[in-house]
Amino acid sequence: MKELWDKYPILKKQLEEFELYLLKILEVRQPLIREAIQELVKAGGKRIRPALVLVSGQFGRISHEELFPIAAAIEIIHMATLVHDDIIDEARVRRGVVTTQAKYGKDIAVFTGDYLFAKSFLLLSGKVDQEFLRRIARSVKYICEGEIDQYQNRYNLNVSYLKYFRRIRRKTAILFQASCFSGGFKAKLKKKYQIVLAKYGHYLGMIFQITDDILDVTSNQEVTGKPVGNDFSQGVYTLPLIFALEDKEVGPELGKALKEEVIDKDRIIKMIHSTDALEKTKRVIEFYTEKARAEIEKLPSSKPARFLEDLLYYIVSRNY
Repeated sequence: MKELWDKYPILKKQLEEFELYLLKILEVRQPLIREAIQELVKAGGKRIRPALVLVSGQFGRISHEELFPIAAAIEIIHMATLVHDDIIDEARVRRGVVTTQAKYGKDIAVFTGDYLFAKSFLLLSGKVDQEFLRRIARSVKYICEGEIDQYQNRYNLNVSYLKYFRRIRRKTAILFQASCFSGGFKAKLKKKYQIVLAKYGHYLGMIFQITDDILDVTSNQEVTGKPVGNDFSQGVYTLPLIFALEDKEVGPELGKALKEEVIDKDRIIKMIHSTDALEKTKRVIEFYTEKARAEIEKLPSSKPARFLEDLLYYIVSRNY
């Protein structure tokens, strides 16, 4: 994302300040989890969610420092969900770094995730009203439901489109939506603009997850930070695979291969590529892209709006 941040030097500087703020507020006295949390922060990430909070706030009159607690709370919630997600998946690598559960064990990982959730709500307490807290709590509930739904439907070859879209909405899109809404809400934008930003965040989150699902079968660990084919090998069947299973020629063979222990990931990836599944998945991305652009057009023409357009292009272009 370096090129995107370089294009917006003010935002880049704000995010650099945010990184220091995040490190400071996550200083932990408890030695058992101090190292694990500091490693999580230093492992970085794209920081898209904090950026969305800051940029959404720029449509109003509010300093970026005032938005830091909300941006940090949302990013910490995201970190916590990743830690717990890695425990469930028994993942050993994320973002090219050994996961908390792989390095310290599941017990420490659970404590770390729980601590992060508690810290996020402590950050918000006293800084936002009860309605806002309810919205954030509801978002966390949806994320948990998405993770549970994903776990329940592992190795289910009959997963429907409806279940898939509902899952990624809860698992991923809801926090993008909350990020955009939060910045606008804190900046006291008109209600109509808060709704527009929230819708944009929702569509962007859907695109982000679907592009991730494509990358899982088209990219490599150096790019994604996790093993290729990680999703289907864990029994998580995403949109490209759902489309491929519908192929009359390849579908039956693919289904049979998935019923057995997945040892040869390359074979399954080749089968997916031999169908039109990736093209169909990209058309779904195009659908959500048009939806997101339509929301941007409803916002005042400004530098923040241009950033939202550029961010949308960046996420979509990861597949090309």
